[in-house]
Amino acid sequence: PDLLGYGYSDRPDIAYTQRRHIGIIEGFVEGLDIEPGTLDIVGASLGGGIGIAMALRNPALVRRLVAVDAYGLGTELPSGYVTYIRSRINVLNKLSLSLVGRSRSMARSSLGGVAVDPEALDDAVVDAVYDLLQRKHAGRAYRSWRKHEVSPSGFRTHYHTDLDGLSVPALFCHGEHDEIFPVRWSERAAEIAPNSEFERFADCAHWPPREATEQFTDRIRSFLESGT
Repeated sequence: PDLLGYGYSDRPDIAYTQRRHIGIIEGFVEGLDIEPGTLDIVGASLGGGIGIAMALRNPALVRRLVAVDAYGLGTELPSGYVTYIRSRINVLNKLSLSLVGRSRSMARSSLGGVAVDPEALDDAVVDAVYDLLQRKHAGRAYRSWRKHEVSPSGFRTHYHTDLDGLSVPALFCHGEHDEIFPVRWSERAAEIAPNSEFERFADCAHWPPREATEQFTDRIRSFLESGT
């Protein structure tokens, strides 16, 4: 599923908090009527943080967890106090998205923040990003989430202090060159969580599923199948 406010989901004018995102995905899973102990969760970035929260809150439901460049494994801001200032000036994000949405080439260039080499990304990926930038209220959910999650002292939500109680097998993956959430977050998480593994993707930044799709897919499949 696309999170509320992202992808092709609706983009209502509401507060996009971490708690709201978790609740929506928990409701989605509840609607599927999944048998206890059979749910595998794979989430990247914000989705990784949601997956971690669900595994901590509903361990009887989850079979295995894969958290990719996940949010919630640390509190330090990527650009320090500057990140906090940016989180309070929404017009900068709106202008940026308006600019990069003018052409596919500009949309590709903008992905330098999440990919080591935007030019190496598949054209279909860039097309999808460009198309989403054309949708009304692009960036609304992110701006709202950022406002609620970024404080002067760091990110508000963090799960790393609770990972010693994570009872499900977990794989923490991370792109080595991620400048949004540092790779050491996932390394530390794997050291804390009792039954966990760590995987570093050498030529990736924040987007291993898109930057090293085949390698990423093989690693995730291997981890999930090892528990069957």
